[in-house]
Amino acid sequence: MGVSDITCVQVDPANGNVSLQWTPPTDPNGEFQSYQLFTSIAGGGFIQVTGSFTNYLQNAYNLNITAGLSSQVCFFLQSTGVTASGLSYVTGSSDTLCSINLEVQPSTNGLYPIAWTNPYEYTTPQPSGLQYQLLIEASPGIWTNFGLFPLDSTELVYEPFDFCQQVINFQVILTNDANCQMHSDIEGGLMENINPPVIPVITSVSVLPSGDVEITWNQNPSADTQGYNVYVIQGSNAALLDVVNGIADTTYLHTSAATSIGSITYNVAAFDNCTLGSPPNFNTSAGSDIPSSTIFLQQIAYPICSNQVVLSWTPYQGWDNGVDYYIIHHSTDGLNYAIIDTVEGNQLNYVDTTFTLNSTNSYYIEGVSRGPAYHATSNVSAFLAAYPQPPAYTYIAAASVDQGKINIDVLTAPTTFLVDYMLQRERVNEPGIWQDVYNIQSQNLTSLLFTDEDVNPNIFSYKYRIVSTNFCLVPIDTSNLGKTILAEGVADQELLQNLIQWTPYRDWPQGVSKYKLYRKQSAAGSYNQIYSDNNADFYKDDVSPLYEEPGDFCYYVEAMGAPFPGLPDSVKSISNEVCITMPPRIWIPNAFVTDSRNEQNRNFGPVLSFADVKNFQMIIYSRWGNIIYETTDPKKPWDGTVDGKTAPEGMYAYFIRIEDGRGTPIDRRGTVMLIDGPEQ
Repeated sequence: MGVSDITCVQVDPANGNVSLQWTPPTDPNGEFQSYQLFTSIAGGGFIQVTGSFTNYLQNAYNLNITAGLSSQVCFFLQSTGVTASGLSYVTGSSDTLCSINLEVQPSTNGLYPIAWTNPYEYTTPQPSGLQYQLLIEASPGIWTNFGLFPLDSTELVYEPFDFCQQVINFQVILTNDANCQMHSDIEGGLMENINPPVIPVITSVSVLPSGDVEITWNQNPSADTQGYNVYVIQGSNAALLDVVNGIADTTYLHTSAATSIGSITYNVAAFDNCTLGSPPNFNTSAGSDIPSSTIFLQQIAYPICSNQVVLSWTPYQGWDNGVDYYIIHHSTDGLNYAIIDTVEGNQLNYVDTTFTLNSTNSYYIEGVSRGPAYHATSNVSAFLAAYPQPPAYTYIAAASVDQGKINIDVLTAPTTFLVDYMLQRERVNEPGIWQDVYNIQSQNLTSLLFTDEDVNPNIFSYKYRIVSTNFCLVPIDTSNLGKTILAEGVADQELLQNLIQWTPYRDWPQGVSKYKLYRKQSAAGSYNQIYSDNNADFYKDDVSPLYEEPGDFCYYVEAMGAPFPGLPDSVKSISNEVCITMPPRIWIPNAFVTDSRNEQNRNFGPVLSFADVKNFQMIIYSRWGNIIYETTDPKKPWDGTVDGKTAPEGMYAYFIRIEDGRGTPIDRRGTVMLIDGPEQ
């Protein structure tokens, strides 16, 4: 016979009676005789409950005692049986299951300890996933859910928030895996809200761009909070600044605050309405132990020619864990700020070397707390970084390739002081790395010409800029970029096309209005425009009609700048020259017929395209190696005769030499069959 399982123990909150339920043991052989129920009250020893439980189908029992109202009552169950041979025995014990006993302790400080017992205290292992439901009765007959708690959590401290004085009752319910709602007794009594709300936590006092101060704090966790008092600290006195009504309103704006002359300190206290008296007629918590003070950014120091601005500020005070770091914000228009750096929380000064000359530079400091990332901002402090004015403009009009060099044309405005114009070139394959090329010093020039000879413009595209420096040896202006056009080309022998591609020119203000492509044939030829487009970066040049010419072609690209106010309309940039050789095509017949009906088949000679024939040579040899025909004119093929007579039919060796467009010799050797007589 198996072991019974106690599934449910409940307390009747009206009289303390404790009832339990169990599942009958498995008994396939009909050996059951009786149940033996044992109970323990208030942690005492287990005793057997008197009475006869001989009904196998009985699965419940009610223990009529009042102890369930004040004590935990526990049970376990055994069964007796008799085997077929008449042997009596007792089964093993079920798990011990107890009632839930709830206790609410009286309070002297406005806090009420609540504790209840674990019904599975003596069960190993305890079931997982079960949760207590704590119910609260704040109005007679109306029970609401106060919260859910895991099985091993059996206590809490309750503080009244929603009323000033009220009878409050509690009850615990645990629903187990057997779908039994295990009810505890009901405990409670008259409770009073005698504590003021907890002290608010000020999260930030920040100076806004308007100069007003915004004070923010966390919403008070005390649910009975009615509002907040905002104080301004003046010396050792706290003056009430204003009253903010409502628990969720946690921001206050102090207008017309004197943020430009120093730091201002604030404090905040919360209040409820449960203590009556003469003003104020409510409980008020004390303010924060650490009042919060704004960050004050003091006067900025700016030594001219030092290339630095010195900032100093007062520390932010009010965060329990202190300041983690400060953020430095900078603006040149007073509206759009950018972060320029951060410093440690114990540093109260900063040297800025990235400010903008001849402009009003504005700064503010932002503090960030340790732990929770609270933020607070300082007042804005601004100053004019007076400095010798740079040229009104410095503009690279064009960067062009000229016979292996690069010319950089620069337009600038005249100045009344000496300016050093440094040509810088970006290193090849190292973006963002600029190196000085050479400089020109000027006061009144309007145009400058730089020539860079240490370049290889047939392989690389080069990017340039001009950096202007004043007498303080400080860069005061950087021009636009000028990037040369790199043209490259390749011959497509199958399609008889030259593919020309190029990188775009950079950087005219309005971009490129048009690209023009020029071509010439041979080194001695002259360039002619063959293509024009406003945004193309390649062109396929069909040179098939030029097959009778040497296959040497050269190209360059010309970019025209789009018009821009105040600058010439005719600015242009020229690329490097790229030359392409279309490989010659040579077709040599392997036989000819001296008496062919087709005139072209009566002679022997090569068919050529894109070949340079100024040094053409063709030699015909007899089978014994003797020269029987020789010519330097590609238009004079061998007609198959020797000394005016048709040569004997048979195989003859030949040697043919031509040159490509670059003058590279190309030789062909082979044999040709001479056939004497008419075609068959």
